[in-house]
Amino acid sequence: MGFRSAVAVCGLVCVLNACAAKTHPLAVGPMPLPDVREYATTLQRNVRRADAAEYLPVSVGWANPTIHVDLSTTYILVRGGSERRETNVLRLAKDLASLPPSAWPLGRVVVASRSGRTFPLIALAGMPTPSRETDPRVLDAGRTATAVLEILKLMDIQVVESPVN
Repeated sequence: MGFRSAVAVCGLVCVLNACAAKTHPLAVGPMPLPDVREYATTLQRNVRRADAAEYLPVSVGWANPTIHVDLSTTYILVRGGSERRETNVLRLAKDLASLPPSAWPLGRVVVASRSGRTFPLIALAGMPTPSRETDPRVLDAGRTATAVLEILKLMDIQVVESPVN
């Protein structure tokens, strides 16, 4: 292979890498959080602080909202999961504050859950490392779940983290 061919191949590789980076952006670091103070104040005024003695242990008939993070969407489940509202990190505080007080019979407490598809592949002890690349949506879902927990903390909402569902 001559010098020109090597330069052409190198250039092609650079172009392909740049295109791949644009189609699958890899976001690193924490997700920027919205200002939730207004919504936190509204929720604190309308819904009492939760008492762990009332909701622990969590039972099958959970009455308060559940926040569920999936690969590409975040949901607020209300009324025992019979109603599902799509939300995102930027709207979560507003959406929670807009729920009626009747959606919070146990006070300011939610169950937070993640879809099993939102976790990266991890090799079991003694097994080879999985060979497929991590789906960028998995990384985004992990950042979203972290941001959701931080927003709930800022809003003074207690969280019961659920096993993967």
